[in-house]
Amino acid sequence: VDQDDASYWRHEMDAFHRFEASLDEMLGTKVTLQDWREEADAQEDDLAEPTSLTIKASATRIDVEIEDGRSLWLELQGQDFRVMAYNSYRDEPAILKVPAAGEIASDMRDYHAGPALDADEDDSPSP
Repeated sequence: VDQDDASYWRHEMDAFHRFEASLDEMLGTKVTLQDWREEADAQEDDLAEPTSLTIKASATRIDVEIEDGRSLWLELQGQDFRVMAYNSYRDEPAILKVPAAGEIASDMRDYHAGPALDADEDDSPSP
């Protein structure tokens, strides 16, 4: 009965686009990352084993998640391109701010201010 109503179809298309964006974010892309060095450049036992990672893209950020829990978030904030790095040691990110002009800066305040995650498990104070 609503098939001729333009606002009905606009609503349906908006819902479809939200669903599509959610699906894209959930699925991501699986990648196998390998050490960039050749065996001639490093001792064979010093080369990293290939690691699985997932890359997810949305309108607000790009996530790179490694299977061991490390991750990077790439996003824009104002004029800065920001890289937020996470690992299982702390809950807060280390942040790299890359402006269009000027010096690249790092922000480690939140990373260092938060407790170490492994310290939370055994109730010992963070370093």
